[in-house]
Amino acid sequence: MTSSTVTNRIDRMEAKDLVERVRDPDDRRSVRVRLTAHGIDVVDRIFRLHLANEARLLPDYEPADYQNLAGELRRLLEHFGDRLDRGRATGKPVENG
Repeated sequence: MTSSTVTNRIDRMEAKDLVERVRDPDDRRSVRVRLTAHGIDVVDRIFRLHLANEARLLPDYEPADYQNLAGELRRLLEHFGDRLDRGRATGKPVENG
């Protein structure tokens, strides 16, 4: 993801009053992004909906199953993320394997 893509997304979220940019008091070059009160309300509402949908999709999963699934998905994302980053960095396609 490019910095301009991130900036564009933050701009859109800021326009919807979901986030705000805050200057870092210790480093004038840095800007932090934090949720607004409205953003927190939206995340809380969406997260409850997400959990309800997850329970509907995975009704037989126990807490340990969720932990295992999350670990495996994280491992998968790291694997593909690493491969994609190497491909972008070199400009060459990455072979499977």
